[in-house]
Amino acid sequence: MTSNFLEELLYDYENLLFDGNDYDVIFEVGINGNIRRFHAHSLILSLRSAYFKAALSNNWIHKEDGMILLKKPNIDPKIMELILRYVYVGTIDLNNQKRSEVLKLYVTSDELYFWGLKDSIQTYIIKEQVNFLKDNPLEVLQTLFQYEPLTLLRDFFLKLICDQPETLFLTKNLVIEKSLLILIVQRGDLRVEEYNIWAYVLEWGVARMPYSLNINDLSNWTEENFIELGEILYDFITLIRWVQISPKLFYQKIFPFKRLFPEDIFDDIVGYYMDPDSLPKSMILLQPRKPSFSSEIINKEHFAIISGWIDKEMDYEIKNIPYSFELLYSATKDGFDSTKFHELCGDKGPTLIIAKIKDTGRLIGGYNPGSWKFNTISDNYFLFSFVNKDNVNSPIIARCADHLNGYSSVHYSGFIDLFDLTIKNNILECNSTCSFPGISSFINVCQKFSIEDYEVFKVTKLSKLINNEEITKSKINLATEFMDKSIAAKHEIEKISSIVKFTFQRCIKILVNAFESINSIMILFVQRCSNFIFQVYSIMKFIFQKCSDIVFQFYSIIKFKVQSFISQVYSTIKYILQDCAKILINTIKIIFQSSSDIVFQIYSIIFRICITIIFQSYSIIKFIVNILYIIFQKDKIYSVIKLMSTVAIFQGCANITTILYKRDEINSIVKFASNPIFTLTNLIKFRFILGLVIYIYQL
Repeated sequence: MTSNFLEELLYDYENLLFDGNDYDVIFEVGINGNIRRFHAHSLILSLRSAYFKAALSNNWIHKEDGMILLKKPNIDPKIMELILRYVYVGTIDLNNQKRSEVLKLYVTSDELYFWGLKDSIQTYIIKEQVNFLKDNPLEVLQTLFQYEPLTLLRDFFLKLICDQPETLFLTKNLVIEKSLLILIVQRGDLRVEEYNIWAYVLEWGVARMPYSLNINDLSNWTEENFIELGEILYDFITLIRWVQISPKLFYQKIFPFKRLFPEDIFDDIVGYYMDPDSLPKSMILLQPRKPSFSSEIINKEHFAIISGWIDKEMDYEIKNIPYSFELLYSATKDGFDSTKFHELCGDKGPTLIIAKIKDTGRLIGGYNPGSWKFNTISDNYFLFSFVNKDNVNSPIIARCADHLNGYSSVHYSGFIDLFDLTIKNNILECNSTCSFPGISSFINVCQKFSIEDYEVFKVTKLSKLINNEEITKSKINLATEFMDKSIAAKHEIEKISSIVKFTFQRCIKILVNAFESINSIMILFVQRCSNFIFQVYSIMKFIFQKCSDIVFQFYSIIKFKVQSFISQVYSTIKYILQDCAKILINTIKIIFQSSSDIVFQIYSIIFRICITIIFQSYSIIKFIVNILYIIFQKDKIYSVIKLMSTVAIFQGCANITTILYKRDEINSIVKFASNPIFTLTNLIKFRFILGLVIYIYQL
């Protein structure tokens, strides 16, 4: 007897996770205020993950208070809680998680080497792909582009959006990032009418303007508005397949926005519409996007087979289909009225009509190489039949008989003429098998079928004039590519790469720690040197200030002493000169009053004495002036000027005496007395001028 106690075991492990006290590992996860710590056991972690087995080895562990501390700031606390529950209990309920959290859980499982969990999440995402895009396609895409491990899923969802563009373009969600929108618009498999892509991009650009603009009324737009919006849309202009927009639609809807385009690019686009054989000069007109297969009745494989019938070639591969099939009319959406049919399908060129028979699901249709507006004769008509939407293995084609040309007529009285077949309301009837004998293998004359639905497609041959490669080659990975890979081989490769990646990360961390330690030591050394230099600077500054104070005090004392000495000398000389001047004046008066020889002799003696005194005084003044020149350069000029003033007084007195007294004896005396005075005056003038020149030169 074998008993199963798995539930009890899982219960105990769950208690160990949340209530255990003998843990030895602490996880610190989250950032910016959202930080939490979780407790775990190294033995269980090592058994469950190769990542933890390496991270918890003796060579890598970092302990704090005896506990192994693992910091993972890039992991959200809620995601870490789910991971630990998976480690201990082995269960995660993905249905109760947000789409963005499921993607983050996928990234974390890849980082921590939980291969089984990663594969399970990947399968879940692919299974729930429609719901992922339905809820919030932009949030899903932006999350996919944030993490490198999501590259495969990113390509898968890009492909999914291209196949189901209504999830993005019909929601009018204009907050998508520019880089992501460029990635979508440049894809060649985007299943959206080209004008609708332009309209969405235009609205997206206007939404990014700092002010609101009405794209339906350009009368209030300024030149600055066009320039600013043109700069926003510049990267998209070369990504639009202008060759897939009709000239009429371009003229009506896009031409008014001409100022958004660079002039040379706009000329290339208009030049293509006027002459499709002309080559563009300033841009690459991209290859038309891959054909759109928006049908509820048939799938891509049917379109590939029908394309081969149109070209009378072998079947095409889906990726090489040379035609686009634009849905013009759907009976279930537009009604079974033939008037509506001709309104939507008339004058559209070659068309394909396909009807789904009620109850059996059989598909019956025909190709019209002409137009539903005019009666046309051609040998390219054909009728066909498929078993159903899911079966393409036994197709039947009926071309027109060799001796006849197919003939399509236009009926506006409630009929849609499919050559030998006619559709009225929701009834398909066979009128004849003359033109297409081959139809007898799937329908008989006068046989009628009730139609569940029928669709009409405009058939357009893709242009071969432009054979440039796409700007970028996007990797397309379908769901089967995820499921068909060998899980075992993939795990082995990922395991080796993850171990190498982890080892490299640890080496980088050791190097970073080493550099941080060296940096700390260098910072400490610089701080110590800075403190020492600052102290030396402070001491030198103090000494300099003290020396400056002493020098200033000494200078003040010397200056005061010299000024006092010069002042005393100046006063003494002043008194001497004043006394000499008085004596000289009195002597002159006496000479003028008496002309006797005795008086003259006395005058001569006194005069010579005065002249001697004056000459000696000049020598003293010259000495003082030199001292003043050395100490106080400006005072030299002042002293010399005073001396010159005294001499000028002497000279002036002599001149006045000569004028007043014309007697010969007095004139002789004056001349005799004036000669030494004039000589002294000239000598003083010369020395004054020479000193003044030296002073100016030194300045």
